[in-house]
Amino acid sequence: MGKTVQVKVSYTDLLGTAETVNSSPTAVVTNVNDLPTGNVSITGTATQNQILTATNTLADADGLGTLNYQWQESDDNGVTWTDISGATNDTFALSQTQVGKNIQVKVSYTDELGTQETVNSSPTSLVYALLNNVPTGNVSITGTPKQNQILTATNTLADFDGLGMFNYQWQESSDNGVTWTDISEATNNTFTLSQAQVGKNIQVKVSYTDGQGTQETVNSSPTSVVTNVNDLPTGTVNITGTATQNQILTATNTLADVDGLGTLNYQWQESADNGVILPLQLPSQLLVTI
Repeated sequence: MGKTVQVKVSYTDLLGTAETVNSSPTAVVTNVNDLPTGNVSITGTATQNQILTATNTLADADGLGTLNYQWQESDDNGVTWTDISGATNDTFALSQTQVGKNIQVKVSYTDELGTQETVNSSPTSLVYALLNNVPTGNVSITGTPKQNQILTATNTLADFDGLGMFNYQWQESSDNGVTWTDISEATNNTFTLSQAQVGKNIQVKVSYTDGQGTQETVNSSPTSVVTNVNDLPTGTVNITGTATQNQILTATNTLADVDGLGTLNYQWQESADNGVILPLQLPSQLLVTI
């Protein structure tokens, strides 16, 4: 290749003389590219945080040039391949980004006759996730920690393993957050505070199963102590007895108060004008005399 060729024909004639005749030379012989032989292989385990190494048995009749490496990944079982940014050495450390993907390495070079050659390795199996990646971000509670108010759980969660569907569990603590108790049926992203939460701290627990099958849980910071809104008493106060001189009247009641009943105090009253009331300082029983 790169040379001219001629042919020399020689013979001895019948009178014993040696004769030689040369052909005209050809044009310079041009090259036909010779494809590389051998293969490119990947050694190492296709597992997160492991190192893969490209090895080869390449040969090229046109002469091997300097080998260049480009590692690639595929998330469609090898139908399409994408170059991994910066992965241009003969070794490559697998990260979370490659989990669930196939990996191959493309080796390229320019042979000594100027032809660009490329040989791909066989792909690896799907990269396995060795280590769980904990979620980043946080869970927050918006709203006022006050009886009858609505609290809402918000979050900025992210997970390299993939976020799953969020599950919510609101919790309460009566010991300043030392221990927490699930609030029955409080499993939405909003929660309405009731009398039962007054005087307690509230938090919300968000859980999900990530894309690699790991159960993850993130708790919000707790609220301040839930403050009370006055609840009016229910029930009635009644008078038993006969409204007759010398008879005893007794005050009875069916009172209840979700804020808690205190000690009952009594004040009997009288009216001489059909309901315009004047107070009497009397006990809970009244003796009417004339």
